[in-house]
Amino acid sequence: MSLANVQQQFFNFILTAESSIVSDIANSSQLSAQASLEIYRQAYYGRLMEVLTEDYSGLCGLMGEQAFQQLCRDFIDNYPSTHFSLRYYGELLAKFLTHTHHKQRELFVEMANFEWALTMAFDAADRPLLTLVELKKLSSAAWPQLHLALHPSVQVINCRWNTPQLWQAVIDKQHLPEFKKQDAPQAWLVWRKDFASYYRPLSVPENYIIVGCQENKSFAEICEGLCKWMTETEAAQFISQCLRDWVVEEIFVTNVL
Repeated sequence: MSLANVQQQFFNFILTAESSIVSDIANSSQLSAQASLEIYRQAYYGRLMEVLTEDYSGLCGLMGEQAFQQLCRDFIDNYPSTHFSLRYYGELLAKFLTHTHHKQRELFVEMANFEWALTMAFDAADRPLLTLVELKKLSSAAWPQLHLALHPSVQVINCRWNTPQLWQAVIDKQHLPEFKKQDAPQAWLVWRKDFASYYRPLSVPENYIIVGCQENKSFAEICEGLCKWMTETEAAQFISQCLRDWVVEEIFVTNVL
């Protein structure tokens, strides 16, 4: 048998417990060939479950350890690892959850999406940050056509449940608050600052500004849109305050024009 065939059979055993390779493996004085191979199979599952638990500790806290471990095993069976790096292995867990029949499936999916956003914020690329000094150097004529660029870590997550509060309770090892579903989604800003992921709720006008930046709208276009909720003068003051606060929070990068 060629080395390639042996490797493929070993791979098949790890993923599916398909046993054709067992007869080609010698028994040892302490373990049978089956038992020896099972060590590798369990190590494979164990490592992937460890990765999923690290990335989705909040989800584990909501579901309970036993239910979460079963979810992980089911996920691993359906989504075997295909890359040498495990960094992005759990990316599809939220999608997988949508096809399950858990009573709190909607909340669990939202928690998985929220936690993955925190992970992606932490791993996002670095870019030179916009500073208040740079903004002050802009001429009055330049402001209307200003295009603000968000840091690669910035995301907006819409939550129908009190997911961020539940996640924080799990992380802080506090008693879980009651699961609460809201009448309308609440937008949450997720980003990275000083090598840590952060999150905060966004008001409707604040969310409009962030989405406008994502859509590459100009400063003038965003100000005009804010007039749905306030006067022109109020809009100018509101967006100016948001810009000052968010530059300090490292939300924007330097390519502002």
